[in-house]
Amino acid sequence: MRILLIHQFLWSHYKAGIFQELENIVKGKPEDSLHIIQTAKYEKSRLDFGEADTSIHTYEYELLYDDVYENTKYLDRVKQVFKRLRLLKPTVITLPGYYEPAMVTIHFIAKLMGIKVVLAVDSTESDNPNKWYAELIKKIIVFFADGFFCYGKKSADYMLKLGAPETKILMRRNSVNNRLVADIHIKHKESKEFKEERKGYSKHNFIFVGRFLDIKNLIRLIESYKKLTHAQDWGLILVGDGPLKKDILAKYGNLKGLFILPPQEWHGVPKKLALADILVLPSYSEPWGLVTNEAMVCEMPVIVSEQSGSSADLVRINENGFTFDAYAEKELKDAMQFFVDKPEKITEFGLKSKEMIASFSPENVAKEMYEGYLKLHNA
Repeated sequence: MRILLIHQFLWSHYKAGIFQELENIVKGKPEDSLHIIQTAKYEKSRLDFGEADTSIHTYEYELLYDDVYENTKYLDRVKQVFKRLRLLKPTVITLPGYYEPAMVTIHFIAKLMGIKVVLAVDSTESDNPNKWYAELIKKIIVFFADGFFCYGKKSADYMLKLGAPETKILMRRNSVNNRLVADIHIKHKESKEFKEERKGYSKHNFIFVGRFLDIKNLIRLIESYKKLTHAQDWGLILVGDGPLKKDILAKYGNLKGLFILPPQEWHGVPKKLALADILVLPSYSEPWGLVTNEAMVCEMPVIVSEQSGSSADLVRINENGFTFDAYAEKELKDAMQFFVDKPEKITEFGLKSKEMIASFSPENVAKEMYEGYLKLHNA
Protein backbone atom coordinates (compact mmCIF):
# COMPACT_ATOMS: atom_id res chain seq x y z
CA MET A 1 0.00 0.00 0.00
CA ARG A 2 1.43 3.37 -1.06
CA ILE A 3 0.04 6.31 0.90
CA LEU A 4 0.32 9.94 -0.23
CA LEU A 5 -0.84 12.45 2.39
CA ILE A 6 -1.30 16.10 1.38
CA HIS A 7 -1.45 18.68 4.17
CA GLN A 8 -1.73 22.40 3.58
CA PHE A 9 0.29 24.26 6.21
CA LEU A 10 3.48 23.33 8.03
CA TRP A 11 2.65 25.70 10.93
CA SER A 12 -0.06 23.24 12.07
CA HIS A 13 1.99 22.00 15.00
CA TYR A 14 -0.76 19.75 16.32
CA LYS A 15 -0.50 17.53 13.22
CA ALA A 16 3.21 16.89 13.84
CA GLY A 17 2.55 14.27 16.52
CA ILE A 18 -0.13 12.54 14.43
CA PHE A 19 2.06 12.34 11.34
CA GLN A 20 5.02 11.09 13.39
CA GLU A 21 2.91 8.29 14.84
CA LEU A 22 1.55 7.42 11.40
CA GLU A 23 5.10 7.23 10.07
CA ASN A 24 6.05 4.94 12.97
CA ILE A 25 3.20 2.58 12.09
CA VAL A 26 4.03 2.49 8.37
CA LYS A 27 7.75 1.90 9.03
CA GLY A 28 6.78 -1.31 10.76
CA LYS A 29 4.99 -2.50 7.62
CA PRO A 30 7.56 -3.38 4.90
CA GLU A 31 4.80 -3.69 2.31
CA ASP A 32 3.64 -0.09 2.88
CA SER A 33 5.07 3.35 2.16
CA LEU A 34 4.13 6.88 3.24
CA HIS A 35 4.92 10.18 1.55
CA ILE A 36 3.77 13.37 3.29
CA ILE A 37 3.57 16.68 1.44
CA GLN A 38 3.20 20.03 3.19
CA THR A 39 1.95 22.45 0.54
CA ALA A 40 3.19 25.69 2.12
CA LYS A 41 4.81 26.92 5.30
CA TYR A 42 2.12 29.41 6.39
CA GLU A 43 -1.23 30.89 5.59
CA LYS A 44 -1.53 34.67 5.71
CA SER A 45 -4.01 34.82 8.61
CA ARG A 46 -1.57 32.98 10.91
CA LEU A 47 1.53 35.06 10.35
CA ASP A 48 1.07 36.85 13.67
CA PHE A 49 1.50 33.50 15.47
CA GLY A 50 5.20 33.56 14.73
CA GLU A 51 7.52 31.34 12.71
CA ALA A 52 6.52 27.77 11.94
CA ASP A 53 8.36 25.53 14.39
CA THR A 54 9.95 22.93 12.13
CA SER A 55 11.76 21.26 15.03
CA ILE A 56 8.65 19.30 16.02
CA HIS A 57 8.11 17.95 12.50
CA THR A 58 10.51 15.04 12.97
CA TYR A 59 8.84 12.76 10.42
CA GLU A 60 9.89 12.82 6.75
CA TYR A 61 7.98 15.35 4.66
CA GLU A 62 8.31 17.35 1.48
CA LEU A 63 7.61 21.10 1.54
CA LEU A 64 6.39 22.31 -1.83
CA TYR A 65 6.55 26.05 -1.13
CA ASP A 66 8.66 27.71 1.56
CA ASP A 67 6.25 30.63 1.45
CA VAL A 68 2.81 31.93 2.40
CA TYR A 69 0.13 29.73 0.86
CA GLU A 70 -1.69 32.71 -0.65
CA ASN A 71 1.45 33.57 -2.64
CA THR A 72 1.25 30.28 -4.54
CA LYS A 73 -0.78 29.85 -7.72
CA TYR A 74 -3.59 27.39 -8.36
CA LEU A 75 -2.09 25.93 -11.53
CA ASP A 76 1.36 25.58 -9.96
CA ARG A 77 -0.10 23.67 -7.00
CA VAL A 78 -1.95 21.32 -9.33
CA LYS A 79 1.15 20.71 -11.45
CA GLN A 80 3.38 20.02 -8.44
CA VAL A 81 1.01 17.51 -6.86
CA PHE A 82 0.20 15.86 -10.20
CA LYS A 83 3.93 15.35 -10.74
CA ARG A 84 4.04 13.45 -7.41
CA LEU A 85 1.03 11.36 -8.40
CA ARG A 86 2.82 10.18 -11.51
CA LEU A 87 6.12 9.63 -9.71
CA LEU A 88 4.88 7.92 -6.53
CA LYS A 89 1.89 6.07 -8.00
CA PRO A 90 0.00 6.00 -4.66
CA THR A 91 -2.81 3.55 -4.07
CA VAL A 92 -4.51 5.98 -1.69
CA ILE A 93 -4.25 9.73 -1.23
CA THR A 94 -5.45 12.00 1.58
CA LEU A 95 -6.54 15.49 0.55
CA PRO A 96 -7.49 18.49 2.72
CA GLY A 97 -11.26 18.61 2.41
CA TYR A 98 -13.18 20.28 -0.40
CA TYR A 99 -12.51 23.99 0.08
CA GLU A 100 -9.33 24.43 -1.98
CA PRO A 101 -9.70 24.48 -5.80
CA ALA A 102 -6.29 22.96 -6.57
CA MET A 103 -6.90 20.02 -4.22
CA VAL A 104 -10.41 19.49 -5.60
CA THR A 105 -8.84 19.29 -9.07
CA ILE A 106 -6.31 16.76 -7.78
CA HIS A 107 -9.20 14.82 -6.24
CA PHE A 108 -10.76 14.19 -9.65
CA ILE A 109 -7.42 13.58 -11.37
CA ALA A 110 -6.63 10.95 -8.72
CA LYS A 111 -9.99 9.25 -9.29
CA LEU A 112 -9.33 9.10 -13.04
CA MET A 113 -5.96 7.49 -12.25
CA GLY A 114 -7.65 4.81 -10.12
CA ILE A 115 -6.32 6.19 -6.82
CA LYS A 116 -8.60 6.00 -3.78
CA VAL A 117 -9.26 9.39 -2.20
CA VAL A 118 -9.69 10.14 1.50
CA LEU A 119 -10.83 13.62 2.48
CA ALA A 120 -9.55 15.04 5.78
CA VAL A 121 -12.42 17.18 7.07
CA ASP A 122 -12.67 19.47 10.07
CA SER A 123 -15.59 21.65 8.96
CA THR A 124 -19.04 21.30 10.49
CA GLU A 125 -22.50 22.32 9.38
CA SER A 126 -22.47 25.42 11.59
CA ASP A 127 -19.12 26.77 10.38
CA ASN A 128 -20.42 29.18 7.78
CA PRO A 129 -23.73 30.17 6.17
CA ASN A 130 -24.45 27.22 3.89
CA LYS A 131 -25.66 28.43 0.50
CA TRP A 132 -27.52 25.88 -1.61
CA TYR A 133 -25.09 25.94 -4.53
CA ALA A 134 -22.08 25.52 -2.24
CA GLU A 135 -23.78 22.57 -0.54
CA LEU A 136 -24.48 21.04 -3.96
CA ILE A 137 -20.80 21.30 -4.93
CA LYS A 138 -19.80 19.72 -1.60
CA LYS A 139 -22.24 16.85 -2.17
CA ILE A 140 -20.68 16.14 -5.57
CA ILE A 141 -17.15 16.14 -4.09
CA VAL A 142 -18.28 13.96 -1.17
CA PHE A 143 -19.93 11.51 -3.58
CA PHE A 144 -16.64 10.93 -5.38
CA ALA A 145 -14.59 10.39 -2.21
CA ASP A 146 -13.76 6.90 -0.98
CA GLY A 147 -13.38 7.75 2.70
CA PHE A 148 -13.31 10.52 5.28
CA PHE A 149 -11.02 11.37 8.17
CA CYS A 150 -13.36 13.50 10.29
CA TYR A 151 -11.89 15.56 13.09
CA GLY A 152 -14.76 15.04 15.49
CA LYS A 153 -18.38 13.87 15.67
CA LYS A 154 -19.77 17.11 14.25
CA SER A 155 -17.58 16.85 11.15
CA ALA A 156 -18.70 13.25 10.68
CA ASP A 157 -22.35 14.22 11.06
CA TYR A 158 -21.90 16.91 8.41
CA MET A 159 -20.36 14.43 5.95
CA LEU A 160 -23.27 12.06 6.55
CA LYS A 161 -25.70 14.89 5.83
CA LEU A 162 -23.84 15.63 2.59
CA GLY A 163 -24.39 12.04 1.51
CA ALA A 164 -21.37 10.11 2.77
CA PRO A 165 -22.24 6.52 3.73
CA GLU A 166 -21.57 5.61 7.35
CA THR A 167 -19.12 2.94 6.18
CA LYS A 168 -16.88 5.61 4.63
CA ILE A 169 -16.37 7.54 7.89
CA LEU A 170 -12.95 6.20 8.81
CA MET A 171 -12.13 8.45 11.77
CA ARG A 172 -13.92 10.71 14.26
CA ARG A 173 -11.14 12.09 16.44
CA ASN A 174 -8.73 15.03 16.82
CA SER A 175 -5.69 15.54 19.01
CA VAL A 176 -2.76 17.64 20.08
CA ASN A 177 0.55 16.19 21.21
CA ASN A 178 -0.71 15.32 24.69
CA ARG A 179 2.62 14.31 26.20
CA LEU A 180 4.47 17.35 24.89
CA VAL A 181 1.78 19.81 26.01
CA ALA A 182 1.62 18.22 29.48
CA ASP A 183 5.40 18.28 29.82
CA ILE A 184 5.63 21.99 28.94
CA HIS A 185 2.76 22.82 31.30
CA ILE A 186 4.17 20.91 34.28
CA LYS A 187 7.73 22.16 33.88
CA HIS A 188 6.57 25.76 33.53
CA LYS A 189 4.43 25.59 36.69
CA GLU A 190 7.49 24.46 38.60
CA SER A 191 9.65 27.33 37.33
CA LYS A 192 10.60 30.52 39.21
CA GLU A 193 9.51 32.49 36.15
CA PHE A 194 5.95 31.18 36.49
CA LYS A 195 5.76 31.74 40.24
CA GLU A 196 6.73 35.38 39.78
CA GLU A 197 4.36 35.89 36.84
CA ARG A 198 1.44 34.24 38.67
CA LYS A 199 1.57 36.89 41.42
CA GLY A 200 0.22 39.49 39.00
CA TYR A 201 -3.09 37.71 38.41
CA SER A 202 -6.28 36.99 40.32
CA LYS A 203 -6.54 34.05 42.70
CA HIS A 204 -8.69 32.21 40.14
CA ASN A 205 -8.95 32.90 36.41
CA PHE A 206 -10.97 32.05 33.34
CA ILE A 207 -8.97 32.04 30.11
CA PHE A 208 -9.61 32.37 26.38
CA VAL A 209 -6.89 31.63 23.79
CA GLY A 210 -7.41 32.50 20.13
CA ARG A 211 -7.86 35.24 17.59
CA PHE A 212 -9.76 38.39 18.53
CA LEU A 213 -12.48 38.10 15.88
CA ASP A 214 -16.25 38.69 15.99
CA ILE A 215 -16.86 34.99 15.42
CA LYS A 216 -15.01 34.17 18.65
CA ASN A 217 -17.77 35.86 20.70
CA LEU A 218 -15.38 37.71 23.01
CA ILE A 219 -17.73 40.60 23.82
CA ARG A 220 -20.33 38.20 25.19
CA LEU A 221 -17.60 36.47 27.21
CA ILE A 222 -16.46 39.75 28.76
CA GLU A 223 -20.04 40.82 29.48
CA SER A 224 -20.75 37.46 31.12
CA TYR A 225 -17.64 37.88 33.26
CA LYS A 226 -18.77 41.38 34.29
CA LYS A 227 -22.10 40.00 35.51
CA LEU A 228 -20.65 37.31 37.76
CA THR A 229 -21.54 37.72 41.43
CA HIS A 230 -19.22 37.19 44.40
CA ALA A 231 -16.33 36.98 41.91
CA GLN A 232 -13.84 39.30 43.60
CA ASP A 233 -11.19 36.58 43.48
CA TRP A 234 -11.73 35.83 39.77
CA GLY A 235 -10.06 37.24 36.68
CA LEU A 236 -10.48 36.81 32.93
CA ILE A 237 -7.38 36.31 30.76
CA LEU A 238 -7.61 36.83 26.99
CA VAL A 239 -4.63 35.56 25.01
CA GLY A 240 -4.37 36.56 21.37
CA ASP A 241 -4.65 39.36 18.87
CA GLY A 242 -6.84 40.48 16.00
CA PRO A 243 -9.19 43.18 14.71
CA LEU A 244 -11.31 43.28 17.89
CA LYS A 245 -8.40 44.02 20.21
CA LYS A 246 -8.58 47.79 19.73
CA ASP A 247 -12.32 47.86 20.53
CA ILE A 248 -11.89 45.60 23.56
CA LEU A 249 -9.14 47.81 24.97
CA ALA A 250 -11.21 50.95 24.37
CA LYS A 251 -14.36 49.55 26.02
CA TYR A 252 -12.97 47.24 28.69
CA GLY A 253 -9.37 48.34 29.16
CA ASN A 254 -10.06 49.45 32.73
CA LEU A 255 -12.21 46.47 33.72
CA LYS A 256 -10.91 45.06 36.98
CA GLY A 257 -9.63 41.50 36.65
CA LEU A 258 -9.32 41.59 32.85
CA PHE A 259 -5.87 40.67 31.52
CA ILE A 260 -5.03 40.86 27.82
CA LEU A 261 -1.91 38.98 26.71
CA PRO A 262 -0.23 38.80 23.28
CA PRO A 263 -0.64 35.79 20.95
CA GLN A 264 1.51 32.77 21.67
CA GLU A 265 3.37 30.27 19.57
CA TRP A 266 2.17 26.71 20.18
CA HIS A 267 4.63 26.04 23.02
CA GLY A 268 3.57 29.23 24.81
CA VAL A 269 -0.09 28.20 25.10
CA PRO A 270 0.39 25.57 27.87
CA LYS A 271 2.41 28.17 29.80
CA LYS A 272 -0.42 30.72 29.66
CA LEU A 273 -2.99 28.06 30.52
CA ALA A 274 -0.99 27.56 33.72
CA LEU A 275 -2.13 31.03 34.82
CA ALA A 276 -5.78 30.02 34.80
CA ASP A 277 -8.27 27.53 36.18
CA ILE A 278 -11.02 27.27 33.55
CA LEU A 279 -10.87 27.44 29.76
CA VAL A 280 -13.74 29.21 28.00
CA LEU A 281 -14.25 28.77 24.25
CA PRO A 282 -17.32 30.88 23.40
CA SER A 283 -17.15 30.85 19.57
CA TYR A 284 -20.19 31.27 17.34
CA SER A 285 -18.46 28.87 14.95
CA GLU A 286 -15.40 26.66 15.48
CA PRO A 287 -14.57 23.56 13.39
CA TRP A 288 -13.03 21.97 16.49
CA GLY A 289 -11.04 24.20 18.84
CA LEU A 290 -7.85 22.37 19.76
CA VAL A 291 -7.25 24.65 22.72
CA THR A 292 -9.95 22.51 24.37
CA ASN A 293 -7.65 19.50 24.05
CA GLU A 294 -4.70 21.51 25.36
CA ALA A 295 -6.63 22.74 28.40
CA MET A 296 -7.85 19.23 29.21
CA VAL A 297 -4.32 17.86 28.95
CA CYS A 298 -3.43 20.57 31.49
CA GLU A 299 -6.12 19.22 33.86
CA MET A 300 -8.52 22.13 33.38
CA PRO A 301 -12.32 22.15 33.32
CA VAL A 302 -13.71 23.54 30.06
CA ILE A 303 -16.69 25.70 29.12
CA VAL A 304 -17.30 25.32 25.37
CA SER A 305 -20.03 26.67 23.11
CA GLU A 306 -22.33 24.13 21.48
CA GLN A 307 -21.30 25.62 18.14
CA SER A 308 -17.66 24.54 18.66
CA GLY A 309 -16.85 21.14 17.18
CA SER A 310 -15.02 19.86 20.25
CA SER A 311 -18.08 20.33 22.49
CA ALA A 312 -19.73 17.14 21.20
CA ASP A 313 -16.69 14.97 21.85
CA LEU A 314 -14.82 16.49 24.77
CA VAL A 315 -17.37 18.00 27.17
CA ARG A 316 -19.42 15.96 29.61
CA ILE A 317 -21.83 18.33 31.31
CA ASN A 318 -21.29 18.60 35.05
CA GLU A 319 -18.36 16.18 34.87
CA ASN A 320 -15.48 18.05 33.21
CA GLY A 321 -17.28 21.24 32.23
CA PHE A 322 -20.30 22.72 30.49
CA THR A 323 -21.60 23.56 27.05
CA PHE A 324 -23.81 26.54 26.21
CA ASP A 325 -25.52 28.21 23.28
CA ALA A 326 -23.08 30.84 21.99
CA TYR A 327 -26.00 33.27 21.56
CA ALA A 328 -27.31 32.80 25.11
CA GLU A 329 -25.35 35.03 27.48
CA LYS A 330 -27.19 33.71 30.53
CA GLU A 331 -26.10 30.13 29.76
CA LEU A 332 -22.47 31.21 29.53
CA LYS A 333 -22.70 33.33 32.66
CA ASP A 334 -24.33 30.47 34.60
CA ALA A 335 -21.58 28.05 33.56
CA MET A 336 -18.92 30.50 34.74
CA GLN A 337 -20.85 31.25 37.93
CA PHE A 338 -20.85 27.53 38.79
CA PHE A 339 -17.08 27.59 39.33
CA VAL A 340 -17.18 30.94 41.11
CA ASP A 341 -19.68 29.46 43.59
CA LYS A 342 -17.95 26.08 43.81
CA PRO A 343 -14.19 26.53 43.31
CA GLU A 344 -13.64 23.19 45.05
CA LYS A 345 -15.01 21.56 41.86
CA ILE A 346 -12.10 22.80 39.76
CA THR A 347 -9.77 19.95 40.71
CA GLU A 348 -12.45 17.27 40.35
CA PHE A 349 -13.52 18.50 36.90
CA GLY A 350 -9.90 18.97 35.84
CA LEU A 351 -8.99 15.38 36.69
CA LYS A 352 -11.98 14.20 34.66
CA SER A 353 -10.71 16.29 31.72
CA LYS A 354 -7.30 14.61 31.96
CA GLU A 355 -8.92 11.17 32.04
CA MET A 356 -11.16 11.90 29.05
CA ILE A 357 -8.50 13.45 26.82
CA ALA A 358 -6.18 10.46 27.13
CA SER A 359 -7.94 8.63 24.27
CA PHE A 360 -7.70 11.71 22.02
CA SER A 361 -4.01 11.17 21.43
CA PRO A 362 -1.77 11.27 18.33
CA GLU A 363 -1.23 7.52 18.72
CA ASN A 364 -4.96 6.77 18.53
CA VAL A 365 -5.62 9.20 15.68
CA ALA A 366 -2.73 7.73 13.65
CA LYS A 367 -3.93 4.17 14.39
CA GLU A 368 -7.41 5.00 13.11
CA MET A 369 -5.94 6.65 10.01
CA TYR A 370 -3.84 3.61 9.17
CA GLU A 371 -6.76 1.24 9.75
CA GLY A 372 -8.82 3.46 7.43
CA TYR A 373 -6.19 3.25 4.70
CA LEU A 374 -6.02 -0.51 5.15
CA LYS A 375 -9.79 -0.85 4.89
CA LEU A 376 -9.80 1.00 1.55
CA HIS A 377 -6.78 -0.90 0.26
CA ASN A 378 -8.37 -4.25 1.01
CA ALA A 379 -11.83 -3.31 -0.27
